[in-house]
Amino acid sequence: MASPYIVQIVPVRSAAAEGVGDYAARIAERLLADHGIGTHFIACTPLPPAQRRADGWDSVELARRGAAELLEALAPHGDAPVLHHHSGYGYHVRGFPLWLARALGQWRATSDRRRLFTVFHELYATGPVWRSAFWVSGLQIRATRRVLRASDAALATKERNVAYLRRWEPAGPPVDWYPCFAAVGEPTGPTAAASERPPVLVLFGRAQMAHVLYGEHRGAVEAFVRANDIRDVIDLGGRLAPPPAELGGAPVHALGEVPAAAVIQALSQARFGMVQYAADWIAKSSVFAAICASGAVPVVVSGQAGREDALEPGTNYLRLDPAAPAPAPDAAALDQLQSGARSWYEPHSIARVTDAIRRQLFPQA
Repeated sequence: MASPYIVQIVPVRSAAAEGVGDYAARIAERLLADHGIGTHFIACTPLPPAQRRADGWDSVELARRGAAELLEALAPHGDAPVLHHHSGYGYHVRGFPLWLARALGQWRATSDRRRLFTVFHELYATGPVWRSAFWVSGLQIRATRRVLRASDAALATKERNVAYLRRWEPAGPPVDWYPCFAAVGEPTGPTAAASERPPVLVLFGRAQMAHVLYGEHRGAVEAFVRANDIRDVIDLGGRLAPPPAELGGAPVHALGEVPAAAVIQALSQARFGMVQYAADWIAKSSVFAAICASGAVPVVVSGQAGREDALEPGTNYLRLDPAAPAPAPDAAALDQLQSGARSWYEPHSIARVTDAIRRQLFPQA
């Protein structure tokens, strides 16, 4: 008997770090390691050969985005279950991939034996009337709803988005809430208590995030460094410009883009991990998830309240409001924050999310 496998549909399979692609790769790894289930990838965005991800997984790249092309790529896999990662702008320049919704609907309707699970990373965009997102949001919602109707089950990384999906399609498939897991991976062994770790701050994330931290919010970051007696700052990731040599008197060690395992190792040894992100949406951040999983105390630079998705500043993470004094928790508070971050993360770890997907795609197993 042939080994079981699934097909994962992703916007792109890029050699560079890329949130949805990294998320899908972690699921593939865990399905194989824990359940002996393989993965074949279909990437819907053509890339030059040098930019394509080469990680050993069987992968097909569409020559162009189109329903016929996707159905042709799915055809050799017969009734193999499909895991689709939905992020509108990843499949269409304006964020409404109606071609994708049409293809998934046709594929699913062809056989009752077929199963489609969708991970909704994004639903639709919003913005002021003078921006294009305002005018195309209706089409984005239409595409999202059509994908949901074609699915047998789904999850969303934002609790608010689960409510939207259920309201849009009351008779639709079950939709569960699982915040984003650590797409760079998780520590494989025990890690030290936050209070026992050296006073090191890790900045990890996209280039634009670091640009804001070192620019607009540099004063707040430096105040945090001084208030918490930070000895070293470690900067991980590609940058738009070289990071400053020091922050608040602490030297900055810019390591650039490093392997995922090195990111987790650095976070697992540091006292704090900092990310600049809208606090009300932080559950969608795989960087925040990696900090929580590693045992570093998460620090979110944001002026938003940040009390959504079962998160509470001061309980599961520190919120560094640029307009307020920098928090400086004592040893006991550090360990409580570490415990709170881990307790929040564990229910949606890589293993938990992967197992939920497996149960839906292989209901008879």
